[in-house]
Amino acid sequence: MQEQNLQKSERKPRIIWLLSEDQFIQENAGIKSAYQIGQILGKGRYDVHRRARHLKISLRLPETAVSFKCEVCGKNKKVRRALYNRAKHHYCSHKCHSKGLRTGCLSEGYRRIKIDTPIGPVSILEHRYVMEKLLGRKLLPGETVHHGVGGRADNRPENLELRAPGKHAKGWSIQEMKRYLETIPENMGGLKKNC
Repeated sequence: MQEQNLQKSERKPRIIWLLSEDQFIQENAGIKSAYQIGQILGKGRYDVHRRARHLKISLRLPETAVSFKCEVCGKNKKVRRALYNRAKHHYCSHKCHSKGLRTGCLSEGYRRIKIDTPIGPVSILEHRYVMEKLLGRKLLPGETVHHGVGGRADNRPENLELRAPGKHAKGWSIQEMKRYLETIPENMGGLKKNC
């Protein structure tokens, strides 16, 4: 309706396709993308798609399959390359995917474990669990656990450090805070030297 109301000069110019351009599209279908064909012909990719649809030609490039081993069960599976590249972890089924999410490594590199509690099984970050066992208590709100040199998956007690409330990277480790408070005189709120 709107196009009928527009003046002839305001209408979008109709694209004229030459027979040689149609042949070029047919020859390169499945080899080049619509964008590449459009670049060569000097037309937009949407125009190329529209013309290919008119000629009943599929411009879809053939997908290459990638085979991989499932991270949970070890089964071999083939998927399209686009799906493989999109995922950080690769599983053969929904069942293995849900198992992989409940335990193992997360995308951020932290390990998650499942522990049994009186209310049922609970999924918890392993480094927080190890620190709670070392302290003999639950972590307080604001307390964070910092990984040392070994990386996020290294949850050995000697690699973990408890941080006081504050920004994680800028927070105080308990050892640093203790050393600092020992430098302050006792009457000003500092710690005793033999603490």
